[in-house]
Amino acid sequence: MSFSQKILLSLAALTLLSITPRYASAATVCRENGVGSTTLSGADGSSCTATSAGGSALASARGNSSDASSTSDATGVSISNAVSGGAASSDAQGGTARSNANTGAGASATTTAGGTSGIAIARATGGAGASADETGDLGTAKATAHSGAGSSATASNGGDAKANSSTDAGASATASSVCNATANANHDSGADAECSVSTGSAKATANKNSGATAPSMENCLATATAINNAGATATCTTNGGFVKVSASNGGSAKGSDTGPPTCDTSGGGKAKVRSSGGNCG
Repeated sequence: MSFSQKILLSLAALTLLSITPRYASAATVCRENGVGSTTLSGADGSSCTATSAGGSALASARGNSSDASSTSDATGVSISNAVSGGAASSDAQGGTARSNANTGAGASATTTAGGTSGIAIARATGGAGASADETGDLGTAKATAHSGAGSSATASNGGDAKANSSTDAGASATASSVCNATANANHDSGADAECSVSTGSAKATANKNSGATAPSMENCLATATAINNAGATATCTTNGGFVKVSASNGGSAKGSDTGPPTCDTSGGGKAKVRSSGGNCG
């Protein structure tokens, strides 16, 4: 083999090394910025669909069995991204919907009822599931889930809902007015936060096989925190009321802004309630 042939072969090898990773990792991308629909399948087993009635729809998938789907109306912005067997779905009927699913997870983001300001964001990894739904414009719904967990965030009428979960836990946040609801759950726990009246606030946090529930049904503050085999419930129903409940290490606590609280440490641990309805612990 001549010297020039060796040079050519070396150049060819370098060229292959430089382009192979790029093609191997390339995503299957569907895009619509006008009226139309595109569906594609990638050589790696991925698939995508983008459908638009005049807005913007972008769907990207990479890896075997990954599927991304984006749909938008005339004004919506819809973006979905699926990787390593994930399934991501975004539907923007006005506003912005974003979903991201990785490693066998599922994520769904939806905005409805028109308008241009509503936001729904769902992210999930490691076999988890996340769902974010915004209705009525001006609201924000964000759901994040990891490692087999499940999160659901629902916002309507200008509400702000955030749900976060990990490690086989479940979190649900619902904001049905101009209020804030946040639910955080980790390690086989469950957290549920709900607000329904303007300027109200609800926050539930649970960790290590615990349960926390915080409904705020007025312009009031409800906070429940449970850690390590504990249970906490904070219920707020009067204008200007407040309830803050915490329990840990086997303790249990329930509080209301209208009635006497309950703190149970018969099984050990700690329990505490501070509220406009009474205190314990």
